[in-house]
Amino acid sequence: MNNAYFHLEMKGRSGYIVYHEENRLLNIYVEVSGAPEYDLVAGYESFEFWSEPEKEPIDEKRRLEIIEKTKAWAESQRIRLDISPTIDDSEYLSRSEAEKGQMEWRYKKEGEKFKLVPEERQGILNRILRLFRM
Repeated sequence: MNNAYFHLEMKGRSGYIVYHEENRLLNIYVEVSGAPEYDLVAGYESFEFWSEPEKEPIDEKRRLEIIEKTKAWAESQRIRLDISPTIDDSEYLSRSEAEKGQMEWRYKKEGEKFKLVPEERQGILNRILRLFRM
């Protein structure tokens, strides 16, 4: 693992951050960000399976280590990278509609995946009480 390294392969508005480690390879899919605070965005899903050996699962602990290494590498290259759960078009549209209605959203972990779910609106008193329950 000491010989691990990264490189970036872009074609148009998308590409891969390629992570090489011993006899393993991970292609981390990235896209140019539409948000001004980031240059590139990637989804957690890119860290679930090795590209080589093909479809070999990456365990949770190792996945978190690789995510942290990827963030550190991006920072060293002066790339502002956001790695977060990926949402599909229907979730994006639902979220956009909800934002118009000022609904709050949060990510909920379901198994190995994250899902965007609406959060019940709460008054200030309920929020304060919830803080003390944690």
